Amino acid sequence: MRWLICIIPLFLLLACDNPLGPQPISGTFEGKNGGVFIPGDPVTTGSVRTWDITINFSPTGVLNWSAKFQNNSDTKAWALNMAIAIFPDDSRTPGTELASFSNINFDLSPLEEETVTHSDPTSLNPPPAEFYWTLSWGER
Repeated sequence: MRWLICIIPLFLLLACDNPLGPQPISGTFEGKNGGVFIPGDPVTTGSVRTWDITINFSPTGVLNWSAKFQNNSDTKAWALNMAIAIFPDDSRTPGTELASFSNINFDLSPLEEETVTHSDPTSLNPPPAEFYWTLSWGER
């Protein structure tokens, strides 16, 4: 009988699709220097696919960054926020950012694909020859 008392909670936990309820979705990507990352090979988080992350500096120090997002849900719309931080080394220690930008808000309707692009002037002129970045997105 005792084994039944132990098995029932385990069964209930495994039987629930998400026992803690729906959790916010988010993604984080890291890279070094500019270029296109995860080209044509999406990373899927929940029902949101992300790919073609582009990070680069213009000769005058403007940071250009973008990513493609696709909502694979046929019913759920997502209100999302995208942010980027540029670091001088690969430790990416909070507080050591050369530049950071956040609150790039966008909405993805069901079955929508969108390229989110942003340009931000920085005080990094000339732009760094080597830099590390973290791009993150999540529900707002």
